[in-house]
Amino acid sequence: MNRCFLTSIKLLFCFVFFTNMLQAQLVIEQFDLPQEGTLNQTLQTNILVKNDDDASKTGNLKFYLINQTYPELGIFEFASFEQMQFFASGQGRNFPINLPLTDTYFRIGGNTVVIWPSMVGQENDTIFITKTIYLDEVTITGKTKSDVDQIRIFPIPARDIIQIELPDNKDYIYSIMNLEGKVVKEGLMKNRQLNVELLDKGIYLLAIFTLNNELILQRKIGVEK
Repeated sequence: MNRCFLTSIKLLFCFVFFTNMLQAQLVIEQFDLPQEGTLNQTLQTNILVKNDDDASKTGNLKFYLINQTYPELGIFEFASFEQMQFFASGQGRNFPINLPLTDTYFRIGGNTVVIWPSMVGQENDTIFITKTIYLDEVTITGKTKSDVDQIRIFPIPARDIIQIELPDNKDYIYSIMNLEGKVVKEGLMKNRQLNVELLDKGIYLLAIFTLNNELILQRKIGVEK
């Protein structure tokens, strides 16, 4: 990745953040974003926007997002309301939106996203909030949905051994990550069993790959003691 490009993204992020914190008049009061989603899913959620200015505001409302975990993916507009929107002083309004979890803007694992509103044609009044999305149960091209549905992982949570039932007799590679994205265990899957006895209690993400490193699926698992 071009270092200059990454530096430009960071500078833009800091400029927008500090400029708009000084004039944060159009603010996000509430953002109902789930903590989990599935890649290529579209999340239906609501954003409550409030005008904290003493004066009313009118303009075309848009919402932007940057994935702070992967800033090189860039900034994108994910929702807009082209009709002129009116906010009286102190007024809060609720907007239903769709947030697409595409691999253009998200990656498997933890994604810290920063969302802000903008009134086009007015001052760019912005405030930031941070949420984290964990993507799991991801199906990648190469296996049909019916094939993936035949994969069983049990017991969940597990104390020592996790059993995995696959629809064929091929060899697979596995990787177990904690929710910070750190790989804590990986290797060739033997006898369709994974020993998690030495893992700490908690939630992990299990990824299964072919020997050609094609991701088959990723699912959340639990370890108990």
